Amino acid sequence: ALAKRLRCSGAHLMTNEKAEEVQEALWSGFLPLKVQVEDDGMESSASLPPLYLQAPRQAPVGAIQEQVLHLLGEGLPAGSVALTFWDTHQVHLNSNYPLGVVYDLLESGEIPWKLTVKCTRDHQGDEARDQFFNALKAASYAATGSAQHVITMPTAEANKLWDACRAGKRQEYKDAATSFHDKMENAQRFLVRVFCRRNKQKLDSDRGWSSKHIESKLKVVAAEKEGLMQTRQALKDWLQVDTDLETARLTIAGIPFPLELSLVQLWRLLRAPDYTLYIVVRWP
Repeated sequence: ALAKRLRCSGAHLMTNEKAEEVQEALWSGFLPLKVQVEDDGMESSASLPPLYLQAPRQAPVGAIQEQVLHLLGEGLPAGSVALTFWDTHQVHLNSNYPLGVVYDLLESGEIPWKLTVKCTRDHQGDEARDQFFNALKAASYAATGSAQHVITMPTAEANKLWDACRAGKRQEYKDAATSFHDKMENAQRFLVRVFCRRNKQKLDSDRGWSSKHIESKLKVVAAEKEGLMQTRQALKDWLQVDTDLETARLTIAGIPFPLELSLVQLWRLLRAPDYTLYIVVRWP
């Protein structure tokens, strides 16, 4: 349904009402997961049935930790525990990025997405939360020249922001982000990260995210300059390819998008909660 909405005229897509409508629909997307627990120190972990849950596509991978911990309940070992997530090929999932982005990059439509979770003991702090706020600070700095809007957030406000992000509740997220949302929304610069992978190349636990077969580019885009370019031309320039991009599968948040739209249009419509636009390019 969202893909159809993106075929509207560019001018219509840039209205605040349309952007709000698309963002609301984007945040409502959830990904079914089947999670198997592996932990040598947990009683009967080998015989634990898999956990089935729905996770927000827009939330970082690490944000689903609390859901899994809650489902495990009393089966958890004593002490502080953190979880790491792995796919069926034993590729460690980078917890920095939205769950849906990682799924689009690694998988080919498997539902539910089968993951393995491994427990780590004596862990201090909330790494997933820290990584999310670091990404938010980077986006704020790129947009406004300062990360102070994020750094100086009151703790209660930051907690509400994080809780809303990992629950996929956009309105609550906007309410918690009032101190900086308008500044980010109207900034003259924004972040775009492009992931590029060739489907012929299979990842494994040794290469994983560091594989030469996954290319990642982070760009600071000026809204009134490069941001006005058609996305087709911008991607060809960034990826340094002469071939027709129509042969690749291009998605943002799992949604195929018209290449004639500009980067600033796509950022306004399809950006992630950390105010970064994530584009996944998968070549045949």
